[in-house]
This record gives sequence, C-alpha cells and structure tokens, in this order.
Amino acid sequence: MSHINIDNIASPHNFTDQEISYILTENLPEWKKGCDNSQMEGLLFHPDAFGYSAREIILIGLALKYAALKGKEIRIVAKK
Repeated sequence: MSHINIDNIASPHNFTDQEISYILTENLPEWKKGCDNSQMEGLLFHPDAFGYSAREIILIGLALKYAALKGKEIRIVAKK
C-alpha cells in the first residue's frame, strides 16, 4: 500500500479499512495492537492523549472506527 499522509488528505475523503489499519500502524501502533488483541474486550481512551489539530482529530476518529471494526468496547476516561 502506498504511503498515506493524513496531513494532506483532502476533505471529503472516505477511508478504506485497509487505509485505517495502515494509518494506525504508522501513528498509533499500541492502539492498533490493543484492537487486534483477541484477549482484550475493550480499550480506554483519554481525551488528553490528543490535541486539537485537524490531524489529531482525524486520528481520534480513525482510532475509534478501527476499534469498532474489531468489536472492542471503548471507555472514555475524562477525569483529570
């Protein structure tokens, strides 16, 4: 698969499952490993792990989508 640079994605862009997997492998490898782990039922998500840039907001969406594709429960932990 060719390199996908999420900084240069034109809107609107429909991501394939393969693109999502590749992007997470490159940018959020531990999240992807957790999603791919059949022994894990869910993952914790803390909003402070991401900023407010368009790139980070796209990564949040892709991370949540990938977890859903893998049937994972996601718990949002927003306590400081």
